[in-house]
Amino acid sequence: MNRKHILLVGGTGMLAGLASYLAIEHNVTVIGRNKEKMASVVQRNPETCHPLIVDYCDEELLSNALQRAVQKTVHLIESSRGCTEAQGKRCNSF
Repeated sequence: MNRKHILLVGGTGMLAGLASYLAIEHNVTVIGRNKEKMASVVQRNPETCHPLIVDYCDEELLSNALQRAVQKTVHLIESSRGCTEAQGKRCNSF
């Protein structure tokens, strides 16, 4: 199976069930503001559900948080493929 990485905004409220369902077969980054609700969502699938606690109404905070999450995801993908920084752009083609 080809695991996808899904970004779910507001995934701790009405979409909490969807976040948990998607995290069964995919990696899911969940954006939410409430730490307690986020903990409840993440505990269902801790290996595949990745929290991003940020107020998505604050554009600057959201942008910075998303950039960090993308960098982390790229690093994880490259690590799983055995890529190193010395290999350069070849590792970034996924």
